[in-house]
Amino acid sequence: MERRRDQRKALEKQKPADAVLFMSNIMSKMQTLLHQHPYKEHRWLKLDVDTKDPELIQQLQETLKGGNIVVAVESRGGYHVVLEKGPFCRSLYKFATAVNEGVPKEDQWITIENNEGPMLAIPGTNQGGFVVQCAIEMWKQGVK
Repeated sequence: MERRRDQRKALEKQKPADAVLFMSNIMSKMQTLLHQHPYKEHRWLKLDVDTKDPELIQQLQETLKGGNIVVAVESRGGYHVVLEKGPFCRSLYKFATAVNEGVPKEDQWITIENNEGPMLAIPGTNQGGFVVQCAIEMWKQGVK
């Protein structure tokens, strides 16, 4: 018992009262940790493709040859595609840079998102009057 009391006193001397964590700070930190993916290196890329032009889609799919499509959905204005990173990434970044060069950000038809958690429209839900549909098979066939 004596040892714990000594430890507690030592801790109290080291930290001023305002440095002690409050319950709200602990809850906030816990929620942040719960929403993070446990794997720190991002394994997936999300493509936000804002076109349904078959020629442009075919060019993009040619760039993604050999890629592993995790999920793809057709939204009102185009597609959202999540894929595993791989050897094709370099050519994908070059392709996106080339097609978006000189185009204002709001008019770019392809955006690569490399963040912690890709968020997608859920197939079957309504998005601005359009029912979101699963497009995995179409994209997997296109990148074979």
